[in-house]
Amino acid sequence: MEIDAAVVELYGLPPEQFVAARNRLAKEVRDRGDEPAAAAIVALRKPTVAAWLANQLVRADPDGIHALTERGEQLRQTYLTADSASRRELTRRRHDHLVQAASQRAAGADGSPARPRSG
Repeated sequence: MEIDAAVVELYGLPPEQFVAARNRLAKEVRDRGDEPAAAAIVALRKPTVAAWLANQLVRADPDGIHALTERGEQLRQTYLTADSASRRELTRRRHDHLVQAASQRAAGADGSPARPRSG
């Protein structure tokens, strides 16, 4: 397994499963004789819940995240030009359309906030 594939696999797991899966994967790679790859895998750090959530959003809706970052760039431009009317409108649209949509996608099927699964 390549390091990149290991990273994708591990950071897709709930945070509470990360360490055990990382160590198991590093052992498998070490047993195959690839010590540098095993060391790189062991060096991967467990994500914070916030980092895990951001990763889940990117995985679930990459186009929505792209739109959100594009809107952020548009907002940055309004600060550089001091265009407060455009800034207010972009801020409202960003929140109304993008942040709410991303939050809804991240919510559980029952509407509860997203959180790492147990187990």
